[in-house]
Amino acid sequence: TMPDKLNVFLAPGPFSRVFRFGCNDEYMSDKRVRLAIMYTVDAKAINDALFPGLYKECTSATLEGVFGYVNLGVHKPDLEKARELLAEAGYPDGFKTKIVTTTRYAKGVELAEAIAEQLKQVNIEAEVVVKEWAAIQEEWTGQTAETFDQPIFIMGAGCDTLDADTAFNRLYTTSPDGTNTGTNYGFYSNAEVDELVAAAAVSVDEEFRLECYHRVCEILWLEDPAQIYIYDPVTAHGMSNSVHDFWTDPVGSIHLENMYKTID
Repeated sequence: TMPDKLNVFLAPGPFSRVFRFGCNDEYMSDKRVRLAIMYTVDAKAINDALFPGLYKECTSATLEGVFGYVNLGVHKPDLEKARELLAEAGYPDGFKTKIVTTTRYAKGVELAEAIAEQLKQVNIEAEVVVKEWAAIQEEWTGQTAETFDQPIFIMGAGCDTLDADTAFNRLYTTSPDGTNTGTNYGFYSNAEVDELVAAAAVSVDEEFRLECYHRVCEILWLEDPAQIYIYDPVTAHGMSNSVHDFWTDPVGSIHLENMYKTID
């Protein structure tokens, strides 16, 4: 008998790979610096080198498939704009910072090194600091703005309920007790985001909720970024071409209920 041919099924993953900003940091507290970094990083070039064929370009502050997603287009590098923003912020000659990463995430070190290399174009000199997963987690909980020291750090930003409230509430709302115990590890704070997320959480009007979340996406994507968006992941599943109706949902669960196999 002839062996089955292998089919590769590519499925979107349930989270985005990002590098968050420690907004308590001297430099990262200025949104012009964060925007400048956003305009410097060429995520497509990084992804093509590190994950060819296994990524989707980010197009919003939450994932496609999430209630609240709006396609705002891909970030394109603009070094001139980045330099203008740095000059406005008072850093025309750049500055020194660090990128904290861990090997727990796929190519976590290579990603940080690629970002550091690109930041040199605008005279930002970023030291790559690699930490064990346990050490990085320890710094992600119970810290205050005075003690947290990760100006740029690797992270995943997911939404396992497929409702933007989950992602936006836990990732971007101002810490109620002044620590980063939650998942807003980098002390991001934006009054309009807080207001919109709170209003949407208690509303039963779906149109109103969508409007709120679309505006939050605009703020995070275009005006006051909490992070550098690198990629939305793609998971590859290999199976025989005699297997049919395999699928995965937007949170990455594999569905076998309608799957069947044919015999030639």
